[in-house]
Amino acid sequence: MRTLPELRRWAATKYRRNHRVWISDPDVDVSFPLGLPTEQEALADPDALAAWRRSWHQWHPPEGAALEWAVRNWPSWGPQRLPLRVRVTSAEGIAGLAGQQSAWARCRQLAGIVTSRWPESSSLADSLPHLVDDIAGLDDADVERLMAMAGWLIDHPDSGLLPRQVAVHGIDTKWLEKHRGLVERLILAITGQEGIGLASEPQRFRVRVLDVSVSGTTLHDLTTGVDELDRLVVAPRVVLIVENLTTLAALPPLPGVVAVHGRGYAVVQLDRVHWIRDSPILYWGDLDTHGFAILSRCRARLPQTRSVLMTRALVSRFEELAVPEPGQAHGVSGLTDEEREVFLDLERRGLRLEQERIPMDLAAQVLNRALLEI
Repeated sequence: MRTLPELRRWAATKYRRNHRVWISDPDVDVSFPLGLPTEQEALADPDALAAWRRSWHQWHPPEGAALEWAVRNWPSWGPQRLPLRVRVTSAEGIAGLAGQQSAWARCRQLAGIVTSRWPESSSLADSLPHLVDDIAGLDDADVERLMAMAGWLIDHPDSGLLPRQVAVHGIDTKWLEKHRGLVERLILAITGQEGIGLASEPQRFRVRVLDVSVSGTTLHDLTTGVDELDRLVVAPRVVLIVENLTTLAALPPLPGVVAVHGRGYAVVQLDRVHWIRDSPILYWGDLDTHGFAILSRCRARLPQTRSVLMTRALVSRFEELAVPEPGQAHGVSGLTDEEREVFLDLERRGLRLEQERIPMDLAAQVLNRALLEI
């Protein structure tokens, strides 16, 4: 004999899995069987049967749902009218059972706003279900901004502006940067075409020449894009890529070394710089899953990359300075056996030891030893 809480859990699962599809097709016809007891089961516990039947008799289903009854002729008790199943014939009914009436109403309302704004779109009906939850996560003011921004970008598909140069009434210069992913997905859903016609400011990497003898320029500390870095006159014996700017700024002189801030996952762009591409590379990142994921991506583009200061011994030595990693990277490939052991240990324990926590005097000793091995 199934209960009201079980019905609500069933409806919540149905809603979570299917409500996006129902945006474009809200017709539903599903049933939740209530598990009629046999005569023998009823005789074994008549009080439980009475309480179960009473609970369903007192229940008032939401719109779009109905409780269906059945009569069973039991020789011992005669005809018994019992609750058979709950039948649901609309998405509203499932939402009501799941306690998601407001969420469903908002999704439908916003879907209507978007489709009425671009009724001529042939791709929107299929794509909108994948967007509706993210749009519903905005407040009303941001929904209006989203519509206005998407409309402007669709009307100006090749503006060539930087994101903060886009001038739309009521939207500040940072709004598009914060919501760009959703804007791009909405425009793709409407137009069926990738891109929003904006220019991108290139990533800028900071570089420090830690041994002036390898440089043919007086520029020993600069920040610029990869195209200009490729023109830099420098011939390092080793390139040291570090994950964090603070670490880069604190590095001491190191023989033959040019150090580069990898900018996290943007490190993959450095393969466009000839003097990095042609040099031995040491990579020093945070001791967390993302540090090893960045190392993996760097090595995929620059296969000569070796890790340094990313060992189990350092994790153990400075573990009291580690913190929980807020969001982990998974499925990392391209690591050595030792690197993978450290990665799996950090993944299992959820730890993050930032490279700035390693004392620079110790780091310099390890780096100098590593340079002797190259």
